[in-house]
Amino acid sequence: MKKIFVLGIMMLTVFSVSVQAQTPFAVEGPLTAVDPTLETITVMGMEISVPNGTPINSPSATLTLSDLLGDPLPGRGTTQGFLNGTAIVTGTITGGVMTADDVFTEPAENVVLGEVTEVTAGGSVVVNGVTTVELTDPRIPFGGYVNDLGTPVNKADIQPGNIAGAEGYYAGGVLYIFAMEIAGVNSSVTPEVGITRAQGRADTGRLEVRGGLTGISGNQRIELRDAANPTGPVLATALVGEDPVIPGTAEFRFRVKGITVPEVVRVDNVTSPSFATAEVNIR
Repeated sequence: MKKIFVLGIMMLTVFSVSVQAQTPFAVEGPLTAVDPTLETITVMGMEISVPNGTPINSPSATLTLSDLLGDPLPGRGTTQGFLNGTAIVTGTITGGVMTADDVFTEPAENVVLGEVTEVTAGGSVVVNGVTTVELTDPRIPFGGYVNDLGTPVNKADIQPGNIAGAEGYYAGGVLYIFAMEIAGVNSSVTPEVGITRAQGRADTGRLEVRGGLTGISGNQRIELRDAANPTGPVLATALVGEDPVIPGTAEFRFRVKGITVPEVVRVDNVTSPSFATAEVNIR
């Protein structure tokens, strides 16, 4: 009996040590240190463990922990990588140790909305007098010019007076951009599908996807799928009509519920063969 009692105490002790409460955390602040060897980052003075395989992203690329250091990003002098930029980290605290399950970073969050005032001879698009420069660094690359339907446009078609919005970071007197949207400019590729929003909730199985079509004529049948299985089950289908005000274009909006929300969605225009994919912002 004594032997069984002692064994029971040992099992309870092991169980109590192995099961520790986990507290969720979220942090947004300056990224001041990165240690790829120890797999840690420091944000607002807090050391956070970033185990191998933890998702790390900039606004336009998937990164590794080492990518947060390396050569300076354009316009940022001698500052390595994303240091002194902003990091948004979510994760859990166990036994006083903060461990990330998702990391997002960017040098700064700078946005300009307004009117194209000039397209320079060198090819820079100027918005509200602010010169923009397309980022070529693979850690935060420029994704190309798109219109308000999310479909690509040629820079040659951008003219002063166009309504524009640009995102990036401001350094050295210019805005280094990873995204720019130009309203009212026809797509450079016809036909084309664009996705402007993809948002889902894992707990309720709800998914919303919005976007537009260009280079079309008449009604169009479109289908929504999980991009990981592009020939698999259709999550939703819709018949959309050509916009009478802006011929050759159409807008769409899918709302689906009761599904396993995919990480990436695909929208196919079956009538005028073309498609687009987008990552889903899952909450």
